[in-house]
Amino acid sequence: MKTPRLLRRLRCGFTLPELLVVIVVVAILVGMAIPSVFNAKQQTGTTHANANAKLLNEQIARAKLDGDTDPSLSGNDEVALAKHLVEAGYIVKFK
Repeated sequence: MKTPRLLRRLRCGFTLPELLVVIVVVAILVGMAIPSVFNAKQQTGTTHANANAKLLNEQIARAKLDGDTDPSLSGNDEVALAKHLVEAGYIVKFK
């Protein structure tokens, strides 16, 4: 028993133009999603840096209240001040 041509065509699946339309739509959606993912990643890094800066400022203020800062470190030498705070135990050094 032979099936009519119309029924065979309906069972074949998608046509080439339909597949191309689907590929274009997926490409557009991916193109729209990628910038938002990168922006979210950058925002996360900014938030992490802000949290670290806030924590560092709190530790500096705590060290100053304790009178545990060297007067020579009161200038703009952040590296020396950070080393001093690590040595004094106000900041935990991560490896």
